[in-house]
Amino acid sequence: MKFVVKGCLGLLLMVSLTFAATGDSKADKWISKLIDSYGDAPFSADMTIEMDMEVGGQAITGKIDGVHYFKDAKTQRMEMKMDMVVPQQGPMKIEMLLVMDGAMLWMKMNNPAMGGDMYMKASFETLAKAGQGGPMGNIGDLTKMSPVETFKKMKDMMDFTVAEESGGKVVLSAELTDEAANIVNMGGMPMGEMLKGGKIHITMDAKKVFPIQSQVHLNGKPAVTTTYGNVKKLGEAEIKEGALFSYTPPENAFVIDLGQMMNQQQQQ
Repeated sequence: MKFVVKGCLGLLLMVSLTFAATGDSKADKWISKLIDSYGDAPFSADMTIEMDMEVGGQAITGKIDGVHYFKDAKTQRMEMKMDMVVPQQGPMKIEMLLVMDGAMLWMKMNNPAMGGDMYMKASFETLAKAGQGGPMGNIGDLTKMSPVETFKKMKDMMDFTVAEESGGKVVLSAELTDEAANIVNMGGMPMGEMLKGGKIHITMDAKKVFPIQSQVHLNGKPAVTTTYGNVKKLGEAEIKEGALFSYTPPENAFVIDLGQMMNQQQQQ
């Protein structure tokens, strides 16, 4: 179970690697425009993540389809359906809901192989501590999944250049530095070592200044491809209603405290 939980968190962090920073002056301008575009939040965007990579000599393949609702760094919602093949687990079909309500992270996963619905929670304080590393692995600070926050955190780690600018699209490219690669450690597996020397490519809509696709390339081929579409501004009624960015587990549901899980690991 810990592999599944941390694996999902690791994948979310790999998605957040899309929004890193740059040293090239022309690329700097595009990244700045990209950050400014998030001032139009709250919004929603469809996303598809496709994976084909090896971790520790073991293949991970699969596809995730979902919707990302974004208000700010601590107020988000992701609805995802995962169809994956992972080490130690084999084929997995998982439906996942992640809600950040401003103070807590809530996760609901439906995994038939593990008996159905699982419910988890963690305070932002716990997540921030987890981001400092330790026995649970350096899963990163999930309270900083905001593109702007990720930009600030990684601005000295990667130097982007404008690889292409044509047909209404802009492609930014960079090599993953050792420091950036070590941010993600998925499920205790050597993700940092695997990512070193990899490259990241971001394709942006030049007019809307929003990412169309991001790719992490390993060993010269795409390992993780995230595609975005159907970007929509959220209406005031949707925000005021509050249902998007809040979550209450069903009555009598057993909720796993991720903070307690992490503390138990530290004591072992």
